[in-house]
Amino acid sequence: MASLLKENDDTVRWGIIGAGAVCEVKSGPAFYKCDKSKLIGICRRSEQEGKDFCARHNVPKYYSNVDDILNDNEINAIYISTPPSTHHEIAMKCLAKNLPTYVEKPLGRNYTETLDIVNKFKQKKLPLFVAYYRRSQSKFLHAKKLIENGEIGAITSVSYVMLRPQKQMFINGEVSKAKGNLPWRYIAKESGGGLIMDIGCHTLDIIDFMCGEISNVNGIATRIDNKTNKEKDSNEYYYDVEDQVSLSGNFKNGALLNCLWCFNGMKGIYDDTITIRGTTGEITMSTFQPTPLNVMKISGNDQIVEKLDLPPPEHAQQPLIQSICNCLIGKNEINDVVNISTGENAMRVAFILDLALKNYYGNRNNDFWNNKLLWPGLGNNKNNNNNNSVSATPIRQAFVMTVNEGQREEYERRHRPIWPELEEVLKAHGVVTYSIYYMKSTNQLFAYAEIEDLERWSAVAKTEVCQKWWVFMGDIMPSNEDHSPVSETLEEVFHIEQ
Repeated sequence: MASLLKENDDTVRWGIIGAGAVCEVKSGPAFYKCDKSKLIGICRRSEQEGKDFCARHNVPKYYSNVDDILNDNEINAIYISTPPSTHHEIAMKCLAKNLPTYVEKPLGRNYTETLDIVNKFKQKKLPLFVAYYRRSQSKFLHAKKLIENGEIGAITSVSYVMLRPQKQMFINGEVSKAKGNLPWRYIAKESGGGLIMDIGCHTLDIIDFMCGEISNVNGIATRIDNKTNKEKDSNEYYYDVEDQVSLSGNFKNGALLNCLWCFNGMKGIYDDTITIRGTTGEITMSTFQPTPLNVMKISGNDQIVEKLDLPPPEHAQQPLIQSICNCLIGKNEINDVVNISTGENAMRVAFILDLALKNYYGNRNNDFWNNKLLWPGLGNNKNNNNNNSVSATPIRQAFVMTVNEGQREEYERRHRPIWPELEEVLKAHGVVTYSIYYMKSTNQLFAYAEIEDLERWSAVAKTEVCQKWWVFMGDIMPSNEDHSPVSETLEEVFHIEQ
């Protein structure tokens, strides 16, 4: 098997972008401890912290700029360890440099971002890996083997409970102070949601790994009243994201899945338990705690309980990073490695998370994090078509234009289809539906659109692709001086819906 690295290199020479806390123990040392792996350089915005990291870990090169580390010809693979909001942009830069890339989880803030990263790496046939590293740890590999060997019979159900106390900064604190110092995990624009995006994704992936793909997902996400006593009568909350999620689904054999995450529990109470029930036994384990793997089997009228002590490695990501290195140098084929984590399983997790959080954020297909006024979970679910408001129910817009005499067929031809980049811009700006009707007797065009936000709808006209479209259509319809079509907004006088 050939090396997947440039110049068929037989050693993976890593560069790390974002060498923060997770790199200190969990991942960073693995890059220079794994076989056929070297850590060449890191990139971090803080020069002092970056150089301190290099000194502690004996890393030869420090960079403060992403482009600079990507231009280092000695580096032939990249690990992205930054908040999810930056993953897409940096991954595209790695792609442009033809660098195999290993990305922290979650891969994207939603399924749309995740899918785009995966598809673009696929198109270029460039290796993409994601840090769902528990797939390579002995406790989870052993549980998977027990299930596959039928040690607990056929799986009938899987359940998970996570209860965590509220973060200390939100206990008897002041909303104004807490809001000004929120960790990125509590900011949807940075993380894609609440703590489930950073923590819950691990459990969903490892259940997918051990028990099979999850389907028919339904979820409910809420935000508990986390105001202080002093501020309980105000409308102020510490954060806007959800902090409780309940999720259900099933597996291919019909086994049921039920999960609960609560990140706003009482002090001193902590639970983190996966329970896998079968027809002849049961497995219980923790996702995050170094507790034993408990296996209970039925033998006649007796229950046999076995506690297997399978502690995590010193560096949590090292087994996965070693598997990645083996694939990159051509020692193993990616598709043949059971414990590998790629964009494929990352997409499945992203899809499940979008379904689980849909009732709280509404449409998660685009940059929902920029439109809090559309989040049903914040109480924004009333139908209001006032032109000065934003609503979770799509806002209706209608207007009339004109096509030149004899140009109706040409007009329709140019719209079947419209430019893909124009369609992408419309959807990205919150257009839910868009239809245009032709009135033969007057050559008028009646357009109807349902949109998420008036401000984003208005911004479409400022995009380069929209202005190019106006020029393209200018020869067959009346236009203004700026090439926009002559149009008149229509006033709604009647509406009915179910």
